Amino acid sequence: MTTEIPPPRLDEHNFRQRQERQLPVATSDSNVEPLSGVKVLDMTWAIAGPYASRIMGDFGADVLRIESELKPCIMRGAGPFVNNEAGADSSLSYLSINASKRSLAVDLRDPRSIEVMKELVEWADVLIESYSVGVVGRMGLGYGELEKINPELIMVSTSLMGQTGPIREISGFGNIGAAVAGFFPFGGWPDRQPCGPFGAYSDYISPRLTVALVLAALDKRERSGRGQHIDYSQMEAAAQLLSPAFLNDEINGVEGSRLGNGDSNFCPHGAYPVIGDDRWIAIACETQTQWEALTDVIGAPQLASLTYEERRQRNEEIESLISGWSSQQDGVEAELTLQHKQVPAHRVLYAPEVAEDAQLRHRKAFSQVSHPQHGQVWVEDSAIHLSRTPGAARWAAPPAGEHLYEVLTDILGRDPDEAAELIATGIFT
Repeated sequence: MTTEIPPPRLDEHNFRQRQERQLPVATSDSNVEPLSGVKVLDMTWAIAGPYASRIMGDFGADVLRIESELKPCIMRGAGPFVNNEAGADSSLSYLSINASKRSLAVDLRDPRSIEVMKELVEWADVLIESYSVGVVGRMGLGYGELEKINPELIMVSTSLMGQTGPIREISGFGNIGAAVAGFFPFGGWPDRQPCGPFGAYSDYISPRLTVALVLAALDKRERSGRGQHIDYSQMEAAAQLLSPAFLNDEINGVEGSRLGNGDSNFCPHGAYPVIGDDRWIAIACETQTQWEALTDVIGAPQLASLTYEERRQRNEEIESLISGWSSQQDGVEAELTLQHKQVPAHRVLYAPEVAEDAQLRHRKAFSQVSHPQHGQVWVEDSAIHLSRTPGAARWAAPPAGEHLYEVLTDILGRDPDEAAELIATGIFT
């Protein structure tokens, strides 16, 4: 996707030039889930792909996860586990990432399973896969083949490096994507080795971008009647988030560097100790007013007039003053005092505190949903809040193959005898 449209001039599209939009009249179907009726085949792995289809499931899409007990998803073995007991159906990470989906376990190495998959492609609106580059093509499930079966199919191939280019076949996890995208030079301290973003960074930022692309393709299909293939590179998408740094280097010659907890726009900016073992409070000053308020709180009014540039020059002194004050403070009280003064600040929370945080509880960031083996389990709930059509996790990820019979009968139209014969072939495992 490219653009030939230059950036707009200042005030080029002011409100006086806009025509009043005619909004559609609300109907009795206003509360229908926004993706109701959209059918998704999920052939993904780990986090980036599965979480994209999870979001779609939360908003009403019928998501059918294709997996196999012969080669289970890596996240089925990732802790923590329900009741601290490891098991393929006990990974809380997997139960959350793959919530709101149905499951079909099928051995895609068996040629007979490919015919089943092609039938499912006729049913599907969207197919999202994250196999290594070229694998689905060798299976006979490449877009060129599937487009003939279902011209309206939207197929997403999400991979670390994309489907084309000299390093397209390099596989790996989000930390590799972050390294290639250029994040490591910005993380860590100047006197230490580079430190990239926590965890599989591109896996966590990719899903929402992937969903946006799918929605755009669905909108295009609505107007054209044709599907398309989306080649999604997680590394390339992650690199977009560093555009300001790349432009600063290219245009101004300012090379990015490791700043520790510092920030190139805010000063002070960091995490400071409070009373307790390994307890901290994060503080940032964006404006002069915030800085002046902070100096009043920490007892350093003589520094209130320092400009941003002056503060950067005296950063070590300022960091020491803040730490000296904060280390004598209770974290909760320091947080309340600073927030009362309109200084951006919050205690650094650890996992148990995050789960109990009043703001996150109010927003229902975590919910209990049903699971056929565990009864009720906790999952991360939808972080996207729509006023008329709110999404939510509907159930936890099911055991592999949980919905075999209904897939064969309800989706593929087999009668009970035909379903039994197909199951007897042994491909559903």
